[in-house]
Amino acid sequence: MRGRVIKIGLSQADELETEVENETVRPAVGTIPLPLAWTPERFAKVQVQGLVRQVFFPHHGPPAKQVVFIPIDQETAARRVCRRAGETLAEETAGAVAVLGSYSRRLRHSEPLSAPRAPDDLTPLKREAIRVRNNLWLVSSSPSEAETASDLQSYLLEIRQQFEYSIVEAPHLCDSIVAQTFAQLADGIVLVLCAQRTRRMAAFRAVESFEKTGTPILGVVLTDRTFPIPEPIYRRL
Repeated sequence: MRGRVIKIGLSQADELETEVENETVRPAVGTIPLPLAWTPERFAKVQVQGLVRQVFFPHHGPPAKQVVFIPIDQETAARRVCRRAGETLAEETAGAVAVLGSYSRRLRHSEPLSAPRAPDDLTPLKREAIRVRNNLWLVSSSPSEAETASDLQSYLLEIRQQFEYSIVEAPHLCDSIVAQTFAQLADGIVLVLCAQRTRRMAAFRAVESFEKTGTPILGVVLTDRTFPIPEPIYRRL
């Protein structure tokens, strides 16, 4: 398995869409800048950034262009992780990035009013998608008429042609044919585990299943992690 475990220390109530700036505290004149205090949010930002660089811009091995995030449990959702990974990827590259999920046109009302409008020269999928940044779009994870593996394959190929990078939010792995189909068609997968719900044996079985089919496992994300160690100790790690 290529990749390392990426531990995201946010509780279920945390919003991954909250922007966390990577900056330093402004010091008094003549003093050395001090880093901001350790927080779970900043820890998560660094970890997601590491995952994105590891998967899409690796030092060794081929880079991925289309990656599927698959939650193992039915109760575990990958949407916030995919959205945050997409935002981070859009910051790391000038290429067009698509985050595929259960998005609809109704979400346009919840996006910032300052989000750029789609010019007439955009590709069809970009015009239909929700554009949240200059190079970041939220796209439906599958066309409404998709019913077969062939339909999904054609759709993901179309995504590849119109976006340089794509992050796909798959349904949970349990009894999900769609998740398995996405995994077979993409460049690799990232498994999403929940620290509060995912059983160790279920994670092992998922890894074994994908390894048997030759599906590249590019990373593992652990969500809803708690931090029992006092903050000062974490800042020294």
